[in-house]
Amino acid sequence: MAFIEFGEGNGNGNRKNYPQSKFKKGKRTCPVCKKTSDWDCNVTEDEGLVYCKFVPNESGRQDSFGRYEHILRTDSKSKSEVPTQTAVDNVVEAAKADADRLHAVYSALLDSLGLQEKHSDDLLHRRKLGDNDIARNLYASVPDYEERHKIASNLSKQFDLEGVPGFYLGENGWCLNMTFSGFYIPYRDEQGRIVGLQIRRDKYTEQKNKYMWVSSSNKEKGASSGSPMHFVNPDIVRKSKVVFLTEGALKADIIGSHGEIGVVASAGVCAVNPAKLLDSVFQVFPDLEKVVVAYDMDWETNENVRLALDNLLDALKERNVSVVVATWDFALGKGLDDVLVNDNTPADAIKYIPAQEFQVMLASYSIKDENKVEANEVPDEVLVVEPSKAEHQQEDFEDVEFELNPIEVTQEYNFDENEIMHSWGELDAAEFEDVERVIYGLMRGNVGLMVASTNLGKTTLALNLALSATGRREFYPLLNQSHTVRRILYIDGEATMPELQTDIRKMSEIFTPQQTESTKKNLFLICDAELDYEPLDLVKPEHQRVIKQKALACRPDLIIVDTLSALMDIEDENDNAKVKKEVMKPLRKLAKQTNSAILLLHHTGKFNEGFSPTGAYKGRGASAFGALSRTVWTLEKPKSMKNRVVLSSPKAKGDKFENTVLELDQNSRWFRVVDNTSETSLEKHNGYEQVIKFVIMAQRNVKKRKLFLPIMAKTANPILLPIKTKLIQSEYSNRTGEYFLWEEDAIGQRKIKQKSSFKG
Repeated sequence: MAFIEFGEGNGNGNRKNYPQSKFKKGKRTCPVCKKTSDWDCNVTEDEGLVYCKFVPNESGRQDSFGRYEHILRTDSKSKSEVPTQTAVDNVVEAAKADADRLHAVYSALLDSLGLQEKHSDDLLHRRKLGDNDIARNLYASVPDYEERHKIASNLSKQFDLEGVPGFYLGENGWCLNMTFSGFYIPYRDEQGRIVGLQIRRDKYTEQKNKYMWVSSSNKEKGASSGSPMHFVNPDIVRKSKVVFLTEGALKADIIGSHGEIGVVASAGVCAVNPAKLLDSVFQVFPDLEKVVVAYDMDWETNENVRLALDNLLDALKERNVSVVVATWDFALGKGLDDVLVNDNTPADAIKYIPAQEFQVMLASYSIKDENKVEANEVPDEVLVVEPSKAEHQQEDFEDVEFELNPIEVTQEYNFDENEIMHSWGELDAAEFEDVERVIYGLMRGNVGLMVASTNLGKTTLALNLALSATGRREFYPLLNQSHTVRRILYIDGEATMPELQTDIRKMSEIFTPQQTESTKKNLFLICDAELDYEPLDLVKPEHQRVIKQKALACRPDLIIVDTLSALMDIEDENDNAKVKKEVMKPLRKLAKQTNSAILLLHHTGKFNEGFSPTGAYKGRGASAFGALSRTVWTLEKPKSMKNRVVLSSPKAKGDKFENTVLELDQNSRWFRVVDNTSETSLEKHNGYEQVIKFVIMAQRNVKKRKLFLPIMAKTANPILLPIKTKLIQSEYSNRTGEYFLWEEDAIGQRKIKQKSSFKG
């Protein structure tokens, strides 16, 4: 027999030494919520242990899918002796920490985290909370899997984490449990202390609840979260002697922010025993005169919610207070918070019905439900008869008809984002958000690379791009005319602040007043920065953390790093391992943490370094720069072009843009597209072309020493020829009409891959 070694139960049974039987398979009816399904609730065969999706508990215990644990009995008649996933040996839970220590740890945790743009936008625009409300309430995005151990380790140096729900002692030190993608919602007591945290998950399904308690029950030195209540504006309650009761801390925060309203919230209408809830409320507010019950309007369709609401109203009858229930049209919103932030809500939309009158309404809804025939019920008059197997038996074996039973698909696949390996079924079941493209070739979470030689205009081009993105101006081919306004964080490691100011002022002269104002709001700059009297170095972890905090504060769509050599002091930029570890991985991590794209500006390699960099690998140093970048742009200046450069995209996800000739207007400091397709070939007039042309004109084999000086006189670039080359000759292709350059070495002839664009 397997035993579960947890702490106290939820009031319906003692969880210690509960002998667990097997879980039922297939369709089953949950004894808690009374719903029948294949997956919503897990029920043991003896119905002693239930994980219910719909009815919360008081302990706050949940399984990995957010279902609430209910202990219905401690005596099990099951003789099953199968091991269970919840049975854990030698795990010692700690007593839950007191409110002061919980508040200190949780406040430090939330202060160390930022708020991602998608979470900030949700709170600002959909839920209509103000910036001050968001900052005061300390909402924070859940850190990623890699960060949680570092955060726990840092906090353990400042606080005693034993008994703090969410933290536990692992094999390698303190850990933060349950890092689902989403944002933290604090639960505060009547003194404003944070005594619990919930995660509002980004991704949830019918099988996975939207809200999860931060807990570490069944973990070494961890503790259960319980199900604390949340108090909003307690001073207003004491003054007005009126309290609103609702469900969910975030809902209570929104209600409390839209008027002089004091609110107390439980985790859910079914999460707390009504008597215990009211005992806590009246202990804090002994002089209450009026209670407004403001639970969600789903009581109209959910029998469990109606039952819980009816029980609460019955419990309130024993209190000497006036009780009303807030109701409204469901079309305006499910919860009172939805109604308050709905711009179409009429002034008289909310009705306050006396409790006794409301309970009569509840009874009428229950009678209606009893008269309904459930969809999965078969009416008595319908008789289903399965044919006997004997009817299908035939005397002649050759005439036997075999009945093929359909395969019953009962496997449930669940995607766990904290796992590194998944079956295809699990990945197929996952629901991912669409990743937005910020600029050409760069999505959120991507790192791109732009390479150019010194003084060719990469900083000017990057500033043009930043101003166009923030001012909603077309900048072909990187931004089209219909792009939305972007927020840009520009990190400049080369210019001084006066120089950067002068450049941006000059470039902004062509803007309309609306574009100018938009750039002032959405362009953020870090220039000539020092931290602790040291120049900004994005290789140093402490400097990375500061940049991460700044980025989370301004929520950029794109971060531009100008340039690698100025802002990232790596020991050897030719070392692929160091480049990957110190440059590319930290930048990719920063992009994911801030939900932004990053564009890294870098210099091209030199031809006299022993190689000729091409395509995505023209950046100076290790090939990892190009290999680990999602997209690569190059900026080059062919010899025949004065004040013109060619922007190309040798590496990009999807279609690449055509090589684009840009001309710099010295007066406005803006690059503009030049419609001259004949000048977009970068291979024209380079060293190889000069060699080929010289050999063709000679009409004979030419020795290296005889062509080197004449060619060097015509081009500034050195001619790269293999050291062992002795003779150079050309060959004409009748099929393509092109000349190829050949070399003859000690082994024999072999063709150089590059071919001439000069036609015979």
